[in-house]
Amino acid sequence: MFRRLKTALVDSFVGAIALGYLLAEALENLGFAVVAPLKHRMEQKELYWLSPTSVVPPSLSFRPALVPLIEGIIYLLLALVLLRWLYYDAPRNENSPQMPDPEQGAS
Repeated sequence: MFRRLKTALVDSFVGAIALGYLLAEALENLGFAVVAPLKHRMEQKELYWLSPTSVVPPSLSFRPALVPLIEGIIYLLLALVLLRWLYYDAPRNENSPQMPDPEQGAS
C-alpha cells in the first residue's frame, strides 16, 4: 500500500509540492523565531512610553521565539522524513550474499 502511495506522490509531483511547502513553512517559522524577540522588545518599549513611570523598562526576552523555533524544527524534520521516504532508497545491507549475474556467467 505504501509503495503505491509513494509512486503516486512521486509521479504526480504532489510529493515535491508538499516537500516545498514544508520547507517554506520551516524557513518562515525559523525566520520569525529570529525576529520575534526584537518585535516583542519594540512593542514593550512602545507600551513603556505610554504607561506610567512605575512600570519596569522593557528588556530583550527570548521567550516569544520558542514557539516558532519549535514549529520550524518540526516542519524541517517532517520535510526531511518526507524527502528520505520519497526520493532515497533504503540502504542495502552489505553483509547479504550477492547473487551472481547470469549474464556475466554466459559470456
